[in-house]
Amino acid sequence: MARQFTLSLTENSEKEEDTFKLTVLGHKGVGKSTFNCRLMKHWIELSRQEKKKWKRSKGCGDLGIKGRSLTVDTVDITVKARFPFMQKLPSCDVYVLVYSLVCDGSFEAVVAARDQIIQQEGPLVPIVFVANKTDIADSVDKTERVYRDLNISCEWENGHVEISAERDTSVLPVLEQIMKRHQKYVSPGEKKRRSKFSKALRSIRNRFSTH
Repeated sequence: MARQFTLSLTENSEKEEDTFKLTVLGHKGVGKSTFNCRLMKHWIELSRQEKKKWKRSKGCGDLGIKGRSLTVDTVDITVKARFPFMQKLPSCDVYVLVYSLVCDGSFEAVVAARDQIIQQEGPLVPIVFVANKTDIADSVDKTERVYRDLNISCEWENGHVEISAERDTSVLPVLEQIMKRHQKYVSPGEKKRRSKFSKALRSIRNRFSTH
């Protein structure tokens, strides 16, 4: 399922737009759709805060990139454990791999998806793992959860956040990881081209330091 929303500081439709493409992958039933809705809600709320700030200062707000809009395109893709995709995955700015803490098979599915993404896009592709359903994961082995986090964060150097999409907890840190990974893995040649995009996200990223 594809979704799109626009973050804008002004109502001027003639302003140039930047596009951020996000692909969300995960096994059936892990909560991809709920997570995606929560993420979009928080992103839009933050953009509204920045819009008010921009109007008060009468200057060039960070989020709108000097008054321009940021259009976010998201795509949900269901994956199966250990089975490769039949076709090429869509190229995007960041891949988000969602799995359920109470379903080992869903984790195997996103690990297989990660392998194919790296094979397709290369080792520096920005990836964030999202472990959903913390609200019902009290019985899950905490040692295994820590091991997974260390493996994903330290060995693979991917983002990893545990959340509850159902209760809307810890979704904001996922957005922080999305932006952090995107900025970390842009190549030197791309950094210059995307410098304005970096400015657009800086103020939002700074907000996460208080969460």
